[in-house]
Amino acid sequence: MIEETTTIEIEKPKVVFRILDNSKRSRNSMVLLWLVIGITMISAVSDYAQLLLLQRIEEGVYIEDSVLTLNDVRQSILGILQVILNITFAIVFLFWFRRAYENLGRIKVNTAYNSQWTIWGWIVPIMNLFRPVQMMNEIWDRTQEKLKTFDGQNNIVRDGLLIGSWWTLHIINSFISRFVMKTAFKEDTLEQLIESTKAYMISDLLIIPEGLLLVFIIYRISKMETRLAEEVLENGGVVLPRE
Repeated sequence: MIEETTTIEIEKPKVVFRILDNSKRSRNSMVLLWLVIGITMISAVSDYAQLLLLQRIEEGVYIEDSVLTLNDVRQSILGILQVILNITFAIVFLFWFRRAYENLGRIKVNTAYNSQWTIWGWIVPIMNLFRPVQMMNEIWDRTQEKLKTFDGQNNIVRDGLLIGSWWTLHIINSFISRFVMKTAFKEDTLEQLIESTKAYMISDLLIIPEGLLLVFIIYRISKMETRLAEEVLENGGVVLPRE
């Protein structure tokens, strides 16, 4: 008599992913970035108006004190608004950036760097020239790769040109901003004031395309994150709705 043996296949338990919702942070980042772009455009026009005013003074044209005072007040108000919006955006953006990177670890993606670098990477000298863009590329690529494991039909789109263009503008503008800060304390003569105004205007004009590219990057990654959250939920995972 031959005994039949039955092989029982034990199904491996599913890995349950728990990620944090990042949609609100991405929306806040984009809204604030649009505000930064808007105030920067106004500031660029104001810088140009000041440049024309200074050039007229250089040519010997008499300018009334009221006009000069109005120019100074306008420039001061715009400068203060720019500082407030830029600082606010930087904080909100870093919160979004950090969660986007940390969520890669939560879906069992082996990331190249510790999540602490999402903050320190922007601060530490030398490292701030390349670490943030490396991590942004990783968020872009790894999120799509994980989506591919859930849905084989998902097409992975590498876009190093988009992220590289944004980062190139960011680096150029960083160096110009340093020059602007140095000249801000040397405005003793009319010529120096004209040069610093030109530097401010160039910086503002670079911030606009840099900001537009970053808006598009955040928007595209946010779409990826939304799809990832849907896939996690469909596969029995959890998306925690934290702020």
